[in-house]
Amino acid sequence: MNGLGRCLEMKKLAIICGSLGKGGAERITLYLASYMQNRGVKTVIITGGRHLIEYKCPQDIERYVLNENEEKLKIKRKGIALLFYQIYRLRKLLIEQDIDTVLIMDVPVCVYAIPGCQKTKVKVIVSERNAPSHFSGKKIIKFISRILMRSADGFVFQTKEVQKYYGPFFQKKSIVIPNPVLTENMPKTQYKGKRKKKIVSVARLNKQKNQKMLIDVFTLILEEYPEYELYIWGEGTERENLECYIRELGIEKSVFLPGVTENIFEEIYDASLFVLTSDFEGMPNALIEAMALGLPCISTDCPCGGPGELIENSRNGILVSVNDKEALFKSICFLLQNEEFAIKIGNEAFKIREKLNYKVICEKWYEFMK
Repeated sequence: MNGLGRCLEMKKLAIICGSLGKGGAERITLYLASYMQNRGVKTVIITGGRHLIEYKCPQDIERYVLNENEEKLKIKRKGIALLFYQIYRLRKLLIEQDIDTVLIMDVPVCVYAIPGCQKTKVKVIVSERNAPSHFSGKKIIKFISRILMRSADGFVFQTKEVQKYYGPFFQKKSIVIPNPVLTENMPKTQYKGKRKKKIVSVARLNKQKNQKMLIDVFTLILEEYPEYELYIWGEGTERENLECYIRELGIEKSVFLPGVTENIFEEIYDASLFVLTSDFEGMPNALIEAMALGLPCISTDCPCGGPGELIENSRNGILVSVNDKEALFKSICFLLQNEEFAIKIGNEAFKIREKLNYKVICEKWYEFMK
């Protein structure tokens, strides 16, 4: 798709996101930046701030942080004063870097990104990266960002459900593009042999991901299958609460929160099952990657439709209703009891490598934005 913007050709792209903290939107930001750079589009990444634990920015891509000055020193301003500084610094960067196209990754970022783009003549694309019906930030941010985003030239949504949510005004200038899967660092084939007696999950430790539900169900699994272990990979604000809950249940020897790792594929490759229990999601990268490894996967069929677009129920995975502990328990037991069926859905899940091929998906972004 072409004809979205104010410039005839995309030559220099700025991707703007909140940080490079280890989340889905941030990972896609890095994927796209690398692809566009290799495609001949000079690309820079601009973040509102820094996160304590971040992905590494590729060496050939420049990164700028809006709450820091030119000397990379953090600005001491807060609130409205910081917001105005970020707007000023973004506008200055876009002009100095001669940016012609801006991709805003996540709607709340519009609060400073859209005003920062004004008076620069850049083409603006906004991508919703989460479930818009479950906005977890301040109500004023939700209100202002969704008004400001209307001035963008185009919109990218992860699922048809999200596209439908935003209505006709946005739909006519939008496209649905699922997340890609980058298999470069993955094992080339599925795991062969007897899988280890462990169930795994990969997600930020926060309330949205509802790991408490998974722990509750796993306590029941232990009654039937005491030899199994649960590993929940990730980091976040709920760590302390989850650790306390695990101790209260007395299952510290069976449930582990190992944090984050650079070798996640190696850690989960030989697991019996992958489980995602989120209350809401955009397009969950962790689920995509687990499927691409050929793992038997179970996920909540949560809004805004990401897992439902990835999983064809009982063919390449299993879907259960949000917060339905009984259905999750039965699904886990069924797969543990029926190894041949688990292998079958794992084999089908592995095919997502073709459907969500990195180059194919990133090229859709390029064609839409150019």
